[in-house]
Amino acid sequence: MSHPSRWIFTLFVVTGCCYAFGAPGAARAEGKEAAAAQQESKDPVDVCQDGFEPGNWGKLTDCLQAALKKEEAALAKAVAAAGDRAAKSMDPKSAKPALEASNAQWAKYKNAECDRRLAFVEGRNHPDIGELTCQIRMTAERVEELQEEE
Repeated sequence: MSHPSRWIFTLFVVTGCCYAFGAPGAARAEGKEAAAAQQESKDPVDVCQDGFEPGNWGKLTDCLQAALKKEEAALAKAVAAAGDRAAKSMDPKSAKPALEASNAQWAKYKNAECDRRLAFVEGRNHPDIGELTCQIRMTAERVEELQEEE
């Protein structure tokens, strides 16, 4: 009969080799997928700010403008879906106009709220950054509100 410590050592070596040759590729793939999902679910403003390089305000502004366009496209999609739900509701004659009125009032509120937030910021060296940041985040919140009703 072989020595028990050799058997345990062999088991660890074989297990370690199996893990070393099999798991890392899968782990890397899972890691990349998780990183992509995390990037997608991450606040778009944070994504832009993570890539900010001091003195390169134009790149940050471009990133924020692209993020706002993406959020506005998501909002348009959410509004269309809400419109479809309104048309199928128990009272489509009042649901559709209520949605339209809500969206119009929300757009006014978003602009007024972003103006209010920026009015209290001292310095305001780059007001476009603050304005874009506010608009992105408020638009994302509106998308979530409309999607919660699905």
